[in-house]
Amino acid sequence: MRIGEVCLNTNDVEKLAMGVEVIEKPIQRPWGAVNMSFYDPDRNIIYF
Repeated sequence: MRIGEVCLNTNDVEKLAMGVEVIEKPIQRPWGAVNMSFYDPDRNIIYF
């Protein structure tokens, strides 16, 4: 059961994709942000 979400910001989101189970690979949004999401070891969804 997912209870909540956390959104974090970084200047180099591509480095975060290394060595994790990626849900959504880094993608540039129309407004200029680059976002991605992945699972942490406890299967929580992390979104950058």
